[in-house]
Amino acid sequence: MKQGDDWRTVVGVAADTKVHNLTEPPQAFAYYPLAQWYTTGLTLHVRASGNPSALLPAVRQAVADADPDLPIIAMPMTDYLQASTLLLRMAATLLGLLGALALLLACLGIFAVMSFSVAQRRQEMGVRMALGAAPKQLLALVLSEGMALAGAGAFIGLLLIALVAPAMGPLLVQVSPRDPLTLAGVPLLLLAVAFAACALPALRASRTDPAAALHSA
Repeated sequence: MKQGDDWRTVVGVAADTKVHNLTEPPQAFAYYPLAQWYTTGLTLHVRASGNPSALLPAVRQAVADADPDLPIIAMPMTDYLQASTLLLRMAATLLGLLGALALLLACLGIFAVMSFSVAQRRQEMGVRMALGAAPKQLLALVLSEGMALAGAGAFIGLLLIALVAPAMGPLLVQVSPRDPLTLAGVPLLLLAVAFAACALPALRASRTDPAAALHSA
């Protein structure tokens, strides 16, 4: 292999790897012997069969024996990965909290809208019951209307996810932007929340007193 004016002998082939950060796609990378490509910044990887933290004193002593003036920063790979993803995890936590707040507001909004709708249609519910509609039919009517709106919202949300998923890919670590569990679980969670928000107004509609509703018209 020729690099510039120098020839290099290939002694092995390594798999593509992430070089700069965990969110980048794996890329080709060349490894050179230290004697041929010296750099003042070195990273030494030590594989441990047990607790890696217990091996740190021995690693520091080995480096000190080689050069007592050589500075060393040693930590387990798990701690290094956690430190390198700190900002991403903080952003994910913040977005998770904002998402939970949005879910709560959506639940309150659905409850308020359905309660207002049931109150506005009190006379209609009374007429339906006077004409023979059973309470369970009114319950199913209110629930079906509320869940139809929630289902339409979930469908639109999935379409928006399909559009923005390619842009979200570089920000995710070991998670696909089209993860089937996430794409299935989040809409089901939202539908469950919408069902809970619609349940109380639906029960209220099913207990409408026909006579009172008709007299209030």
